[in-house]
Amino acid sequence: MQTIYELRFQGINPQMSRASAPLELKPTTLSARLVIQSLKLARGRVLQRMTGYLVRRGNEVEAEYRASLG
Repeated sequence: MQTIYELRFQGINPQMSRASAPLELKPTTLSARLVIQSLKLARGRVLQRMTGYLVRRGNEVEAEYRASLG
């Protein structure tokens, strides 16, 4: 399976940024196609879990940044 993703950050104001993470999955085998089909069927739950992970990770990065400022 071929996976392509990028993280995009857009500044909204000096205190806030918007992050997006587009993900592209390309199956290269039959079993990879089955995995992709399963992900499509569970799309809502998968997106909810990915969003939760990105929010938690963003909060961790923000806390580390603020701690480094003093």
